[in-house]
Amino acid sequence: MRWGDRMLMQEAFGKWLSTDWTWDWFCSFTFPEEIGTWKADNMWKKYTKELRKWTGRNIQWVRCTELQQRGVIHYHALFLNVGVSTDEALEQMKRFSYMHLWEEMGGGYSRILPYLRSASFYLSKYVTKEIGEIKFSDKLQDYAVWTERYQRYTDNQLGDTTFVSGMACSLDSHVVNST
Repeated sequence: MRWGDRMLMQEAFGKWLSTDWTWDWFCSFTFPEEIGTWKADNMWKKYTKELRKWTGRNIQWVRCTELQQRGVIHYHALFLNVGVSTDEALEQMKRFSYMHLWEEMGGGYSRILPYLRSASFYLSKYVTKEIGEIKFSDKLQDYAVWTERYQRYTDNQLGDTTFVSGMACSLDSHVVNST
């Protein structure tokens, strides 16, 4: 893929992520050692299930997988519907406890930060990486901001795949592949 095409795709994906959902957190999760993708994905499922239990909310997410130079899987994710508190001290305490949960479950380093729009564009670079993978939570489409813009995306739907500026985004299969 040419550099210019890659930049256009990243821009479209970043804009799509930043305008069609109201994200709460930008997160990074690293495993302490090399593990297979199946084991990593299962740990992610357990972690997000625990977050849903702890918060009592139907938390949704988009997650990018990156393989670090040392061969360890690393995730970047955006979360929504986490029940963010207006009390900054309480919110920070909650984020620290959720980072600690990741470590208790066998994960390594993690960071959970308040969402900034630039995080959507940071995640967008993974749609064009050769080893990058993007997954969506099961019900994420239920939390989309229903606007004319979103309707334009869904009007262009072909089967279960929505085309956004040359990129195939399948929310039903939870994986994005660049086309």
